[in-house]
Amino acid sequence: MAVFEFLRKRDVQGLKATHTREEVDKMPRENDETKESGDEKEILQPTHAVHLAILAQAGTYIPFQRFYDLSATLLITALSAVVRMYRIDYPPQVVFDETHFGKFAAKYINGTFFFDVHPPLAKMLIAGASHVAGFDGAFEFTNIGDAYEGKVPHVPIRVFCATFGVLTIPIAYLTIRAAGFSKLAGLMAAILVCFENGFVTNHRLILLDAPLLFFTATTALCWLNFQNQNHRKPFGFWWWFWQIGTGVSLGAVASIKWVGLFTIATIGLQVIEELWLMICDRTVTPMEFLKGFASRALCLIAIPIALYLACFWLHFNILPRTGDGEFMMSAAFRYSLKGSALKSSYADVSYGSKLNIRQNRESGGYLHSHPLFYPVGSLQQQVTVYAHNDYHNDWIMIPQHGMEIPDPENITEPLTWVNNGDVVRLLHPATKSYLYSKNIKAPVTQSDYHLEVRYDSYVNTYDAFSDTNNLWRVDILRGSNDDDQSGSRLRALRTYFRLIHVNMNCALYTRDQRLPEWASFQNEVTCIRYAKKGEDTTFFIESSQDVRFTDQHLIVEYIKPSFWKNFIALNTKMYLSNEALTASHNYESRPADWPFLHRGINYWSKEKNHIYLLGNPIAYWASSIAAATFLFAKLVIAFREQRGVMCVNPTLIEFYTRSTNFFTAAWLLHWLPFFTMKRQLFLHHYMPSLYFAILISVVAFEYSTKHLSSKYRNSVAAAIAITYLYIFWRFSAITYGFDWTNKSCNDNRLRSTWDFNCQ
Repeated sequence: MAVFEFLRKRDVQGLKATHTREEVDKMPRENDETKESGDEKEILQPTHAVHLAILAQAGTYIPFQRFYDLSATLLITALSAVVRMYRIDYPPQVVFDETHFGKFAAKYINGTFFFDVHPPLAKMLIAGASHVAGFDGAFEFTNIGDAYEGKVPHVPIRVFCATFGVLTIPIAYLTIRAAGFSKLAGLMAAILVCFENGFVTNHRLILLDAPLLFFTATTALCWLNFQNQNHRKPFGFWWWFWQIGTGVSLGAVASIKWVGLFTIATIGLQVIEELWLMICDRTVTPMEFLKGFASRALCLIAIPIALYLACFWLHFNILPRTGDGEFMMSAAFRYSLKGSALKSSYADVSYGSKLNIRQNRESGGYLHSHPLFYPVGSLQQQVTVYAHNDYHNDWIMIPQHGMEIPDPENITEPLTWVNNGDVVRLLHPATKSYLYSKNIKAPVTQSDYHLEVRYDSYVNTYDAFSDTNNLWRVDILRGSNDDDQSGSRLRALRTYFRLIHVNMNCALYTRDQRLPEWASFQNEVTCIRYAKKGEDTTFFIESSQDVRFTDQHLIVEYIKPSFWKNFIALNTKMYLSNEALTASHNYESRPADWPFLHRGINYWSKEKNHIYLLGNPIAYWASSIAAATFLFAKLVIAFREQRGVMCVNPTLIEFYTRSTNFFTAAWLLHWLPFFTMKRQLFLHHYMPSLYFAILISVVAFEYSTKHLSSKYRNSVAAAIAITYLYIFWRFSAITYGFDWTNKSCNDNRLRSTWDFNCQ
């Protein structure tokens, strides 16, 4: 009470730095006994900001250098290492998404380019650990259950991933301490995170989840400590240290998975609120505001962006060789890879030249046909876009008048260039057919302005040349700046053009619309009326070969794309591929199911041994109740304040809500965005949200037991911990993949939707 009266009379900034450490330690803390004041009880507890200000003035508070905190951190780290490293060699087989991330590690080691929907940081870290452990990249991680059998040093690789999970537990302790709560609360947070079955399962395997949660947790820790330094010594060493740490953590978490963007949004909202309060504070000068704004822009925007870009720069440089993921990228990028099948080409394009025509998209394929037929519409030969290069992509331009069907290997007609505006026929030499369109709806895109494109064969040349439905006009859109002729006539790799059907005035068109199995899932090609000039109707010639060309004819090749072009292209394709993951999955779940642990995921099975991702029910249910209760309490308090009814102890409420607001915002921002997603979702997507929900439940424990003596608080905490550990033990068989009897399995099925196998 004396501290509060003292602070009401004097500004904290006016305190003299004359307090000794002993005097500071005698000041009221959050666990102090209550004292009667009239008919009311008041908690002798300053707000955390005030408490830090007092310690700062005393000059004795240095974060995390107290003996107890250091000892507790080391003990917690050792305990978490035992829990996560126990029998980490088992099973000696590929488990769940180790098929992906182990395979990616092999590709990094071999330097072969691959494609994945996630940013590269964690995958590169895993690859580095794999290389150090002696993995040669030969094992392919083809199927779940494939035996490692000494071919992969899976134990050190799993240990590397598990280390991130181990370090997350002391970070949870330090985060609660940085938020101003008691040592007991910090220990509770560590226990709840340490013995959460889902965390343990994910952190023991070669997955991205352990580093993802680690950097999510370090972001929260660094941010809270940065806020503490704002009250203590702005622009001091520790102020910069924790702010830079926040920026590095943000960059790292976003460079592991894009759910890290939710972490960025969490911190971003905090920064916006902070800057707004600075603007409204008349004691803050414009120069002080600009310094604060600039520092946050540097540390919380520039550093994360730089780290994200650096990860992709390394990614491109570590993977210089051609690989199965190259087909997701542009042809120019593919050409730059070592071992690429793409070759240089003659620049000139003549009637009778053998051509490969490619769509002008980052991952656009080749205009293609094969001896398969549409099951609907005209029932004629299919025309598609195909990603791979083969002889069915070859075709020849023939002028509207003249030239018999040429033999590209023995052509005698003189070279005649294909100019802008020329009307041509497009011959498919492999099937002796012509590109053709008519007023028939496309096979999949059933709209009035999408017409079927097919190849039609003819009995004789006269029939082919008398049919005007196979006539197309060359419409050059643009040429290359370094080739003056490419704007007026077709030039390989330099001219971008459309093909306009003469009769129906529609443009040859293709997009990412897959045809069904009857077309080998290749992309649909249509002729679209009223077409806009865009990449969906734009093509270029990748290869022009002609026996009539000599050494005097110019050879051209792809221009190597810049890092920025590759970066934008890859991130765009990552986004589109993520959005396309809409197929159903046996173990998928929806965001509304996660807080209540509706179902888990089967990771691995072998007879009576199973690894099934299922969290500790207490962690899920208690944290969800705590978070919902806090939100409800906030509404009640706001409603009461609107009616002029103030809290009995607003200072106490402010102390507890300050950090809980941050934890709750993080919980919601890492959870609610998933409701807008139509892609496949799984329980493990809730893990970052669960971490913050657990911290909310710890604050709820701290608040609900604040009136109890230390003895009773410790007893309550011990009872919770013992119950929690018991539940962890009950489900440890599916956490670690150990033997589980049918009876134990069925006895632990607390919800009918928990579909782990008890057979």
